[in-house]
Amino acid sequence: MYTRPELLAPAGDFEKLRFAIGYGADAVYLGLKSFSLRKNSRNFTSEQLKKAVEYAHERDAKVYLALNSYLKDSDLEGVEEIFNTAKECGVDALIVSDPGVISMNRELGYNIPIHISTQANTTNSYAVRFWQEQGAERVILAREVGINNIKSILEHCPQMEVEMFVHGAMCVSYSGRCLMSSYMTGRDSNQGDCAQPCRWKYRPVFLEEDRRKGEIFPVYEDETGTFLFNSKDLNLSRRIPDLIKAGVHSLKIEGRMKSSYYVAMVIRVYRQIIDSFMEEPENFEYKQEWDDELKKISYREYTEAAYENEFSHKDQVYTSNSYIRTHKVIGFVDEPKGYDPKTHSFPGVSDRLYRVKIKNEVHYGQQIEVVCKQGSFTEILHDFYSENKEGELERVMRGKNNDHLYIPFNRDVNNLCIIRTRDSRHGY
Repeated sequence: MYTRPELLAPAGDFEKLRFAIGYGADAVYLGLKSFSLRKNSRNFTSEQLKKAVEYAHERDAKVYLALNSYLKDSDLEGVEEIFNTAKECGVDALIVSDPGVISMNRELGYNIPIHISTQANTTNSYAVRFWQEQGAERVILAREVGINNIKSILEHCPQMEVEMFVHGAMCVSYSGRCLMSSYMTGRDSNQGDCAQPCRWKYRPVFLEEDRRKGEIFPVYEDETGTFLFNSKDLNLSRRIPDLIKAGVHSLKIEGRMKSSYYVAMVIRVYRQIIDSFMEEPENFEYKQEWDDELKKISYREYTEAAYENEFSHKDQVYTSNSYIRTHKVIGFVDEPKGYDPKTHSFPGVSDRLYRVKIKNEVHYGQQIEVVCKQGSFTEILHDFYSENKEGELERVMRGKNNDHLYIPFNRDVNNLCIIRTRDSRHGY
């Protein structure tokens, strides 16, 4: 019998944490306002972290706190404050890359469980054993490690938990160690502030190395532009059964800066794949609907990257630096004040209604799809209501971002269900 792996989700803020856990994540990883390599994510304050840990633990989910920047001596006082906060809040582990953080954790007596970040570039079993000797409980392998090396590491390091990324954006540099952003914009990618100049659109140039005069390396431009280092997105959904068989302990989704919709839909698909395989390993069949669903979020072209082969030109996108978007979110089902969850009714209105937090414009007669953790359905919007200043509901013809509308659906839906529609640029 195979061991069920942990499904680990990104949580860039509290809303994304709720969606991650609501759609099936076993654990989430998140960061405070500093030293977590996602400076432009909303992240968490100390008070929010406490609430996040309580929320997750009440639902049997774990919380891992990213503390994976490379630090200077001037940072150390701030890091000690984070240790205090992490200990008080009860986080389940710290994700770190700097060996100094491991030493501080031990020498200052915090002894919080340590997971080694992918930023540490762990690619072989000797490196895994080294981290184990430093007291780490888990290592997050570099994205450059393929399946044969993963199997070898698991075989030679049976006492160490192994985590790996299975879905999301990738960096063109080795496990994200890059100075391009710092050089070109002054924004340090190794402090979580990458400007992603690798994905910018460039004009054509000719490169010539100083000692090789006359050996010209041309960079071409077509009607779409020139994109030099524009990585595709990782997608190992079809490889999940092999990773479970190999014994990988945790399957990680990238995306702390992605939307709540992205988090919910990706976690939903991977949850279904894992559960389906674990239920009947010998009869498991990958469903096309899982592939289709992963193309209804914003994504770049997909690749399996280094899973079987070394990285190559096939893992880059040369035609655009934009995301592919076929669907957009209308809103999320919310729980309103004064709403009866048993009857789905609101005072003064007989219809069964659900309060929806609107994210994009919605209008009368629009075809929508309602997606919940366990299923989905489509229908046409004929009626929806807005609450006026007196607290009464009145019928309206459209809604816009940040509105709260009350919508009757033909079927029961749950809190956190997502309403989406086909992007108008793609038709329905």
